[in-house]
Formats: sequence, structure tokens, C-alpha cells
Amino acid sequence: MVLIYAGVHELKDMVDRPRPEGGLVGTSGSSFPSAHAAYSTFYVWLAVTIVMRLRPGMARGAAVVAAGIALTAMVGLSRVYLGIHYLSDVSAGWALGAAAFALAAAVALVISTVRQNGRRAVAAGVAEDRP
Repeated sequence: MVLIYAGVHELKDMVDRPRPEGGLVGTSGSSFPSAHAAYSTFYVWLAVTIVMRLRPGMARGAAVVAAGIALTAMVGLSRVYLGIHYLSDVSAGWALGAAAFALAAAVALVISTVRQNGRRAVAAGVAEDRP
């Protein structure tokens, strides 16, 4: 979440792209990238990952993943429909959310692997001490 927050605000400050004219709702600030798209990507993918990890072998796993992708797409495309973002803003938000999710997943995978290797080493050491 910190990566997305910092990334969105830094990119908005650097690019300073004006929002489209005539949106259906009032907005302020820069347009690029879409924070809604970035956050929805990260949080929906996180929720899908948690569901899939808590329910391994779930028969409807593909449906959960498809629903997550559809929800992320609907949030981003609703920004374009409302006329407050260009499609490129939404695409950049999706990319930022996916990058933040991938980085968080990689860190979690490394931590999990290091912990499991430590446990295996301790278990192997205990097994070697037995006659």
C-alpha cells in the first residue's frame, strides 16, 4: 500500500496531467495515474490470493480469479466512463498496482522460503543428533 501511495503521488506530481474536460463528477488534482485503478488492482489481487491460499484445491478457483480480474477492470473502466481519467491513466494505475503486488509477493516468497529453510535445517540438526 505504501508503494502505491508513494508511486501515485510522485507520478501525479511529476507528470501533472490535467483531467479530461466535462467529467460526470467533480474532481481535482492531476489525472495520471489513476489511484483507483492502482489500489483496486493491489487489493483485489491480494484478496484473491488470500482466498486461494485459505481454500487450496477450491473447485471454483478459476471463478474467483476471473471475478477478481473483472472487478479490477470494472473499477478502472468506471473512471474512464465517468470522464475523470483517460484510458492511459487507468492503464498506468493497473500497471502500478500489478508492480506493487508483484514486489510484495516476491518479498513474501523470499521470507517464506528463508523461514522454511531455517526450520528444515533445525529439524535436520535434531535428526542428526539422535543415535
